[in-house]
Amino acid sequence: MIYILDSNAMAYLRANRLNIPDDARCFVPKEIEEEFLGDARNDAWYSECTFIEPDIDLGMYLTDYADILNRYRHISFYSLKGLGDVSILTNASALLKGGRRNGQLFIEPVCIVTGDGGLREFAVAEFTGNFSVLSPSDFAAQQN
Repeated sequence: MIYILDSNAMAYLRANRLNIPDDARCFVPKEIEEEFLGDARNDAWYSECTFIEPDIDLGMYLTDYADILNRYRHISFYSLKGLGDVSILTNASALLKGGRRNGQLFIEPVCIVTGDGGLREFAVAEFTGNFSVLSPSDFAAQQN
């Protein structure tokens, strides 16, 4: 299982002094990482965690990004809100389609960890099969 973490999930874990176990396969898209980092407490917590970096095919990613960007209604270009959500959704889409550059025999299950209702709603409607969504508290209970 690959867990894609939203910034609110990481904020929840940090605020509750919970670390991500080393064996948890957690991924943080670059847009979410940039949103989360910059606060000294977040930076310190983040540096103690181990994250994976799936090798996603760029062509598939960009195609999916354009598609989701045009359909995801929780975006504001004016206030730059929702673009991290699009990145989370696009990475989930690529992973669920088997869009890794190194190829893979089996498609790994994907779980988005978020407290964002709009992101959750879109993801549940968009993805099926080896996909799930967890709240930050449910993820923490599962990992610790």
